[in-house]
Amino acid sequence: MPDDDRLPPPAVEIVNRLRRAHTYERRRIARDLHDQVAHGLSVALNSLELHLLYLDSDPARALAQLRTAMRAVRRSQETVRALAWGLRRREVVHGLEAALRDYLVAVAPPALAWTVELRGDDSRLPAETCDELFLALREAVRNALIHSAADRVEVAVRIGPDAVRASVSDDGTGFDTEQYGQGGGLASIRERAELLGGGVTLSSAPGAGTTVRMLIPLADAPDQ
Repeated sequence: MPDDDRLPPPAVEIVNRLRRAHTYERRRIARDLHDQVAHGLSVALNSLELHLLYLDSDPARALAQLRTAMRAVRRSQETVRALAWGLRRREVVHGLEAALRDYLVAVAPPALAWTVELRGDDSRLPAETCDELFLALREAVRNALIHSAADRVEVAVRIGPDAVRASVSDDGTGFDTEQYGQGGGLASIRERAELLGGGVTLSSAPGAGTTVRMLIPLADAPDQ
């Protein structure tokens, strides 16, 4: 990062927002490694020890413990794969729609139905806009996969003459936005949208799913 003392105040604010977004992402990765990967491997190890304990005296119980261990290792493997994919793909190379599809193919559970729809020409978007928008949408998708227990997730991007309008919707459990609407994931999404001069709105209610909407103005929009 550049020396803040050499930057004008607006640039300092942008740098600070970038730092907050990057700090959140590092903490998220550390949290996922601890809470999901390490915990999953601990469960697997404990189950394997119980498998050996019951192997001779109670074969059915031993088999159940072995299956528990396999499920835990599989979940940990999926988490590691998703984290590794995220670290590799920080830039959108072959288009925003392809990047979002690749992410969902890599991390979505097999039973989840999902769609990605992009309308408009994403080649109009500056590279930094495309990258930050992808990271914001990726975080919204990740939140839906982890927290919503959804059967379906829909990602939509509309690139108009004056702005990009994007949304991530799920049919999951939903939540009370007054009580839980300022979590770390949403804060990161807001930071990235604000870096691009835009904003985020959240719609959710218990039992009614969740929709995250982003509006990003385009700098080369025609004068009204």
